[in-house]
Amino acid sequence: MFSASIDNKKVLIDFDYLNDAGKRDKNNRIITICQIMNENREVISDGSAFLNVLEDSFNKETGRKVALTRALESFPKEIRKQYWNAYLNRKKK
Repeated sequence: MFSASIDNKKVLIDFDYLNDAGKRDKNNRIITICQIMNENREVISDGSAFLNVLEDSFNKETGRKVALTRALESFPKEIRKQYWNAYLNRKKK
């Protein structure tokens, strides 16, 4: 989880990884979940990415990017840019 200032508001962006059974287990299809929350931890948007274990290998970064893209689908372009800048620069802090 990391925090960011988007449109002068503090938000939290969290990622989680589950399999089809709702467990953290790499033997089944893995689901990457992205939740965008306000500072009260209320979810304002979410998105998910599904890994096909028969065709793909698990990659956290790829799953996060797909899930974040889906979580941001309803946001205006300028706001999406702010989220992407925060995401891409999260490790530089």
